[in-house]
Amino acid sequence: MPRRSSYARAARASTSPPVSADSESPRHCSRASPTTTSAISCAHLAASGTRLTHALPASDPTTLAAVHLCEDGSAAYSFHANGTADRGLRPEHLAALPDGGTLPAGTALHLGSLGLLLEPLASTLDGLIRREADRRLVSLDPNVRPGLVTDRAACLRRFAEWVALADMVKASDEDLAWLHPGESYEGAAERRLASGQDSS
Repeated sequence: MPRRSSYARAARASTSPPVSADSESPRHCSRASPTTTSAISCAHLAASGTRLTHALPASDPTTLAAVHLCEDGSAAYSFHANGTADRGLRPEHLAALPDGGTLPAGTALHLGSLGLLLEPLASTLDGLIRREADRRLVSLDPNVRPGLVTDRAACLRRFAEWVALADMVKASDEDLAWLHPGESYEGAAERRLASGQDSS
């Protein structure tokens, strides 16, 4: 049967790197640097009940984002992401995870945001979503950051491919304005649903 994906209109929100969630608590998967910033983030995740069993130690610096609130209440971002730990995630890092990177049975997979854009992270997650799409529920939050986009056509192409593999897609007003300029979220959702394809 075709995999059917849908948009949920939501307030502006950010998303974490790939997460595997089960009935107990989610697992956060990324490379974590030994910086104070990373330690604060990991402590926050742990305090919220997220397990860090899939967080991999790395010597690279932490990605930093600066946020500027615009007059209309939207947020504009700038990033310091060159050579950082999270964007350096490669297939061999996934293979080093518990159980060889095999996600636990009955879990869901959530990904998006910088994972759509930054290499080699993007290609690693592309392989992961293609491997897992028929095995578990996949949710996608594009959380677009236009300032990091160097090839709009390539980004849109990858996004369309990931939407076809996802079971659920959440997008903000800003995401939809960039992904589908001039189109309502209802129209974008109907068009994506109509283009659902068999992922087998």
